[in-house]
Amino acid sequence: MFLSALLHKLSALATPDLPLIDRVAKGINEEISKEFSSGANPYGEPWAELLPQTVRRKNGDARILIHTSALADGTVAVPISGTTIQIVSLDRVKYHQATRMVLPTRESLPISWKSVIARESSSKLKRIFG
Repeated sequence: MFLSALLHKLSALATPDLPLIDRVAKGINEEISKEFSSGANPYGEPWAELLPQTVRRKNGDARILIHTSALADGTVAVPISGTTIQIVSLDRVKYHQATRMVLPTRESLPISWKSVIARESSSKLKRIFG
């Protein structure tokens, strides 16, 4: 009886969990929003200040990567399966990525994103195992 219940709970871990991946994507989107509002890359390092001529061109607006908010609004984590999240953004993010990192590098996820994954995964384990 115990073994059967344990096997049932373990099988729940192997099943893709859409609500879990949705919660992780939502948490990562909150982190992306914080990144743009704080003017820092995904690793918490501040973006380089705008050049004076750029501020003049933006009519005195010194906010970094927030001229129209289109880039911030268009950079989102989207669940594409029960186990995968894709970060999508506007094409112009490629230009900014070279000077002001917007998206994480392939080497490692930001600590804040790892924390979201750990928090939501722990929550699932608590729901399954009590």
